[in-house]
Amino acid sequence: RYWRDWSSDVCSSDLLCIENKLDSTLVVTIKTTHDQFTILKDYMHCSTLTGENTYAINISAAGINRDTSITVLSCDKKLLIVQ
Repeated sequence: RYWRDWSSDVCSSDLLCIENKLDSTLVVTIKTTHDQFTILKDYMHCSTLTGENTYAINISAAGINRDTSITVLSCDKKLLIVQ
């Protein structure tokens, strides 16, 4: 019989993944950390962030320029799909 003590698990990371479902390349800037990256159509990019923080994000593509914020909790994994 297999026994697992889940209370001893330590979370490995806090992730924010952004998936691009637009017909053009997406440029994402995490303003809080000054990170910037591009995501091609139908691709995803994941960033490791520090939990218990709110991050200001700018998402831009052809004809789109949006500011938003997202809160990442400890051991959190979030998926943002841009379509």
